[in-house]
Amino acid sequence: MTKRVQQVSGQDVGEANIEDEFTSPKNEFFVLHDSKGFEQGQTNTFDTARKFIEKRREESLQLEERLHAVW
Repeated sequence: MTKRVQQVSGQDVGEANIEDEFTSPKNEFFVLHDSKGFEQGQTNTFDTARKFIEKRREESLQLEERLHAVW
């Protein structure tokens, strides 16, 4: 997987790509994938997240590459 550094905005809505990984130098084992969030009536962001989870479930056999939590 390719890791990209993302800018974080404290005031505006950002563009999220669930395929991008965020890691911390303090804990490289915690990997965050950010979705665009879920708003009432919008199904495209839910579908994107569902497809990502299904894809990771099917392809990830190694414990360290599996999804451990979904927020």
